[in-house]
Amino acid sequence: MKSLADVRGLHAGKRIIVCGLGPSITQLKEDHGLITIGVNDIGRHFTPDHHFLQDRPDSFKDDRLDVILATKPKRHRYVSSAFEHLWKPHFDSFVRCGLHPISSYERLPGWDHGGQYLLHEGAGTPFVATSLAAFLGASEIGLVGVDMVDHPRLGPGNVPYWNLRFFKMVEWLAERDINLVNLSPTSAIDRVPFADWGLLHGQLRESSRTA
Repeated sequence: MKSLADVRGLHAGKRIIVCGLGPSITQLKEDHGLITIGVNDIGRHFTPDHHFLQDRPDSFKDDRLDVILATKPKRHRYVSSAFEHLWKPHFDSFVRCGLHPISSYERLPGWDHGGQYLLHEGAGTPFVATSLAAFLGASEIGLVGVDMVDHPRLGPGNVPYWNLRFFKMVEWLAERDINLVNLSPTSAIDRVPFADWGLLHGQLRESSRTA
């Protein structure tokens, strides 16, 4: 068990992929060789390097919690206090992930000066996981499965809201020389620039995404 401060800069200078559960996650090749942060029940698709959770366990319906508990990340599991009790009795490796509320867009989307908390304000799990990727030292972050096209709470009606938040994230990271790109050409989060890292099935090209 670790605190969040213990893993700051763990992957300094590396590319990290933040993996949501939107349709494009099924296109991610298994042999890409990059570091992954998967959220929630990502285990139904693949085993991530890091597994990030912030919502309460009782918010996951059907078999989602079973999948979450069965997922064994290759490196660390990052959990909020609501999830901590589920792993502590089993001595499973996890990082205590403090989530500190913020009150203005100007402070999105980083961490506090002590490095103990990821900052959020009702931000969705993939959004905070992107902040975590930067906290771990990423020089470039790619989004896959953060499509917001079929999520019951996060899209599609809330797409303008999430586009604004991710746009703030792009700006904030750029000031720190961290590049954030969207690897899915079908994502509704189009205020994150599209890039083709060559990691998805099919022939994806820059020209396949309208500006």
